[in-house]
Amino acid sequence: MAITRRLLPEEARKINNERKTAAQRPKYYDPNTGEYITISEDMEAFLILLPTVAKTKVVAWIKVMMELDSVNLLRNELLTKTLDTIDQNALLSDQEFGQVISGFSNMRAVLQADGFETVPDMASLYNALNAGVEELYDFGEYLRYSKASSAIVRSLYAGDASKAQSRTAAASWILPIMSYG
Repeated sequence: MAITRRLLPEEARKINNERKTAAQRPKYYDPNTGEYITISEDMEAFLILLPTVAKTKVVAWIKVMMELDSVNLLRNELLTKTLDTIDQNALLSDQEFGQVISGFSNMRAVLQADGFETVPDMASLYNALNAGVEELYDFGEYLRYSKASSAIVRSLYAGDASKAQSRTAAASWILPIMSYG
């Protein structure tokens, strides 16, 4: 694509005076191809004409993005460690409580009260035996929720590898921007 506006004579002179050969023009990173690409002559003209104040602000913004990115990388590392701990805790707790619940189920299976269901004391015994197990069932629900939540949060941050290429692309523009003027 070509420049769509007419250049003023002084702009054309400035571009001609500062233009570099194709081999000398700076490159930027293209995350779509994974390659560094030489800026076009039209982009070179744009950068030559771009005021220094604008160049400085763009480069400053890229640096802010990179600083935020390092904070995000640290946050993601801590988040991953936290989620790993939650997952490990859920696994261990699930195994431990699974054995307890299995033991409770086995005990209940052998505690046959056929013909004694109407005995008032039998209800008290069942209530006493069930008291701690309800808490375990609730905790089991919490563990399933924790595992599901962890998986969802991990999926939200799964794209960080592609973000790394975007970060490289943004940082790669500093040299072309600052190479002119």
